[in-house]
Amino acid sequence: MPYLEDVEQVFFDAMINGWAAGAPKTPVPGFPGAKGIEYRRNGFRVLDYYLITGEESPNSAGSTIIWHEDRPIWMMQYGGQYFTALDEGVTALLKRALMDAYRRRHFSGGRGISGYHEGALRYINNVHLNNFRNFCGIEEIFDTKNNLCLGYHRYHGLLLA
Repeated sequence: MPYLEDVEQVFFDAMINGWAAGAPKTPVPGFPGAKGIEYRRNGFRVLDYYLITGEESPNSAGSTIIWHEDRPIWMMQYGGQYFTALDEGVTALLKRALMDAYRRRHFSGGRGISGYHEGALRYINNVHLNNFRNFCGIEEIFDTKNNLCLGYHRYHGLLLA
């Protein structure tokens, strides 16, 4: 088993080069409708994938799994909905909030740092447990001008090894 600090650094490296950074997504074999991004380094493999049904639904769910030498050692799952039809900037704000935390290598349940905002959009991350070994919470994006919740994801994860 690698050191916990190494696993956490691989997580941040993968996320910095992942969805929030605009990395190309590919279909995930055996998971119809899933798109994923894979990252490999020094015996580690990270697969970050998500499921959506298309434009007709705001719902999404996904997982991030880290393997070391083909042994699963860490995972995170998330799911919820973001109403991008209400505001085109929701996805962009979510990506920037996540990247801000990843670049700082600040673990907030594997998501963004609460309070990130741009204009009237505010990202809130209510972390209930915040340890890389075991974590859970809910992230939300609000339109503070119109007092609307534009979406959320519940998330949880843990060290498997």
